[in-house]
Amino acid sequence: MSRSKDDIYRCDAEGQCKKSLGVMIFLKMAHDGIDLLPLQERIEQEVVKYPHNAAALLDSAALTFLKGSDATGAMEFVKGVNVLGQKRQQAAFEQSVFFTVRESAAPTLRVLALAAPGEVNCNAPIEFLLQNDDIETTFWYVLPDRQDEGAVPEHDIAVVISDLSDSSKETADRIQKMEQSWPKPLINRIENLQKFARDRFFSFAKGIAGIYIPETRVVSRTDAMPFPYPFIIRPLHSFGGHGLSKIEKQSDLESYLETHFESQFFTSPFIDYSSSDGLFRKYRIAVVDGKAFPVHMAINEKWALWYYSSGMLESEEKIAEEVNFLLNFDTSGLGKKYGAAIEQLAKKIGSEYFVLDCAETKTGELLIFEGGHDMVVHDMESPTRFPVKNEKMQELFRAFQTMLKDRYLCSIQKTGKRPSK
Repeated sequence: MSRSKDDIYRCDAEGQCKKSLGVMIFLKMAHDGIDLLPLQERIEQEVVKYPHNAAALLDSAALTFLKGSDATGAMEFVKGVNVLGQKRQQAAFEQSVFFTVRESAAPTLRVLALAAPGEVNCNAPIEFLLQNDDIETTFWYVLPDRQDEGAVPEHDIAVVISDLSDSSKETADRIQKMEQSWPKPLINRIENLQKFARDRFFSFAKGIAGIYIPETRVVSRTDAMPFPYPFIIRPLHSFGGHGLSKIEKQSDLESYLETHFESQFFTSPFIDYSSSDGLFRKYRIAVVDGKAFPVHMAINEKWALWYYSSGMLESEEKIAEEVNFLLNFDTSGLGKKYGAAIEQLAKKIGSEYFVLDCAETKTGELLIFEGGHDMVVHDMESPTRFPVKNEKMQELFRAFQTMLKDRYLCSIQKTGKRPSK
């Protein structure tokens, strides 16, 4: 069937459509309050008209999984419709597991992102980091039960973006096996990403002056709690703060277990990181090749806080403090105070790129809550209202792209030519 000029997907000579619109477009639209329904309806029409359009099937699955987004990584999912999303995604993978999201006529760098099948938050949102017309980005959805190595697209460097959750474990295991003989530069190997597990991460801060990561233990419902009151508890496989609570006494624990029926939980000491004004301040920092970059900060009277639920966008005073955090990060802020310690941590972890959520203790240490490669970093805020944040995000993106290009150039110097695969 011939395609019209109004089609939103472009096919190759064999009639295959493998250029996805990409999740970033959907997230930006949702963030800006744009109704996704008209676009979703167009994509659904595409699926009906061209049932073998792999890209449309993949995008349809993403939109089906995604019920709006607050761009924090804590995506909301429509109850009961994930089955449809899974079917659409499976149908897409029957056509192809390789999808280009950004093309370039003469790319200076070709990036292959090793991704996991599943819902939107199964993979790091790397599209934001690679917004450059000179960089071509292709996603490989690594399926545990399929062998696709012979068809791997031409690329210069690979980046692992799959998360390490239970749903992605088989994909991560397969990627780890492939890493052993990967012929190209490869960023964020699985063995390094595994070090961010909550019950392992704290051990890598030992011996690093200026950094404190509270010890985290896994307990069952019947285990004795390993920490004195107050302590933090959350279900083992929860994300985005779901089930997170502070336990101050035995009755709190009993009440918590009456409403949370999971078999295992993470526990860690509660650290009061409130500032002198009684408010809590939480920071997000990205680390590229050992160097720290500011992302955002959140301010609230509650200890459990996230950027978009802390009222940051509604308070000019909070915005001004965040601007100060961003502008002075390297000269007098957290970057100057803790940059060397973060670099030491990066060496211990071994990952070329990761993100930290952190605060400052009352005794002047960088208190790190969690880290990982799949935490959301983006430039979706209005560049008119938030010019400093937009500028800082572009600096971060350029640093990430430069790091990838440097790794690629090192490989060329060793081989004397651009690798063919």
